[in-house]
Amino acid sequence: MTASDATRIASLHQIFDEPISSNQKDIALMYAIGITIDDIADIKGIKPITVRNHLDVVRNKLGGITLGSLRSIIFLRLLINPQVINATHNIFN
Repeated sequence: MTASDATRIASLHQIFDEPISSNQKDIALMYAIGITIDDIADIKGIKPITVRNHLDVVRNKLGGITLGSLRSIIFLRLLINPQVINATHNIFN
């Protein structure tokens, strides 16, 4: 992941109204776009269990949803939030 990718991911933080850390937002977004837990751990310089713990916090803040539901919710929030459409487009291209 490049510095430009990291900037684009950070620009998507606005889809979260929940009180979660920037790091948890980054991890949830990276997971949602298909980066594996092990790869997220490598990128962030943390252990995979720490990534899982951050994902658990996000899931619990969103009502105890599954990881699959987390991906769906993030994509739905991206689709209904017009301010992030351009940033989202840049991530996937």
